[in-house]
Amino acid sequence: MKALILAAGFGTRLEAGLKGYDGAEREEVRQWVEGKPKGLVLIGGKPIVDYQLGQILNTGIKREAVFVQTNAIYYSQYLAWAVGNKIPGENVFNNGIEAVSALLGPLADMKWALDRGLGYNDDVLVMAGDTLVFDDADKLFDLSRFVNDYQGLGRMVVYEG
Repeated sequence: MKALILAAGFGTRLEAGLKGYDGAEREEVRQWVEGKPKGLVLIGGKPIVDYQLGQILNTGIKREAVFVQTNAIYYSQYLAWAVGNKIPGENVFNNGIEAVSALLGPLADMKWALDRGLGYNDDVLVMAGDTLVFDDADKLFDLSRFVNDYQGLGRMVVYEG
């Protein structure tokens, strides 16, 4: 099984929110988010994708089977993150998009990643790079059972916790 983290957005809503925020922590928040993709914004001292990587690895998916689909603007940041987490650099796909007006959207990004090297022969767990999923106890959701229940069924399954 493989995992694909979709991280090809530009964070325009995040940037807009930052511009409208005038709280006492504005400078600290600016340092956390300015010029970063949402998946690399720190939450509790770690990037969102670190938490996701932990969830993915907990299912038994190996680092060599983790892929990231991103854009030209944030490619180098995700590449550095991946290599720093022992994910092969060739598993980070750059769709070449440099402007919000040219965004592909999540389905087209999935197809792009499948066509560029992820392939169509394995089951794939797909996660949005800016989303954390929690269980009823407010802990990160354990994806192991979800992956085990659906692995090998040959269809796309979306978890909407």
